[in-house]
Amino acid sequence: MKNTSFMNFNHMGIKIGVAILSCAMAVGGFTGCKKNTSTELVVTINDYEVYMDEAIWYLYLMEKDLKDDADSYYQMNEESYWTLDMGTGNTVAEAIKEEIINNIVYYEILSNQAEKTGDFTVEVDDGGYKQEAEAMMKEINEDLQKEGLTQEGYEKVLAKIGQTDLYYDAVIQLYEVDQEAIKEENPYSEEEYSNMAEYNDFIESLVISEKENMFYEEYLVLLEQYDVEINDKVWDKIVVGELAELIE
Repeated sequence: MKNTSFMNFNHMGIKIGVAILSCAMAVGGFTGCKKNTSTELVVTINDYEVYMDEAIWYLYLMEKDLKDDADSYYQMNEESYWTLDMGTGNTVAEAIKEEIINNIVYYEILSNQAEKTGDFTVEVDDGGYKQEAEAMMKEINEDLQKEGLTQEGYEKVLAKIGQTDLYYDAVIQLYEVDQEAIKEENPYSEEEYSNMAEYNDFIESLVISEKENMFYEEYLVLLEQYDVEINDKVWDKIVVGELAELIE
């Protein structure tokens, strides 16, 4: 097990993705079974445990989002997009795996924080999560389902994201931002803005951005209270890009 750092975590525009394991091999070759991802522990966050049945959805959705880029890169360079050096010392695949862990930790901590607060609990059957998960299962093919993408796992992910979003929306409303000070730093100019409404929208975007930063700073303080451990035996086996190859 190992600890990991989340200093590069970008809390805004979080993408979702996940991981992949090798299925049991039988005499004569591949059995064709569905992988039981619900028993594969990925990360422990204090007393909370997150298993592969959730993590694989983060990976799938991230690979799906990047599949067109990966295909285009391969056609032009005949090299794997996933092993591309990003210029930061990490490959695309390594960066994706790090971001997935960051996302898992973020939603796990804040969804549990929402439950502790008591006013932000989201039932899986409410808010359309069950229906959304059912629709997703119809979208993915049988090969992807064999890799361990289950409706139950996706419902867990949706519920935690939903709880976090409710908590986030409620908390940022409590923050006070000096809008007049922002206006002083960014005065109205007819050369920059076509009308006052456009200017006010810009100021409001700066206010929201400031609140988002305040929320994230509080999250980083909260994160320090948690011991995060990744299960190397599972996570190191993850091969980013394999799910993308199964997407039709």
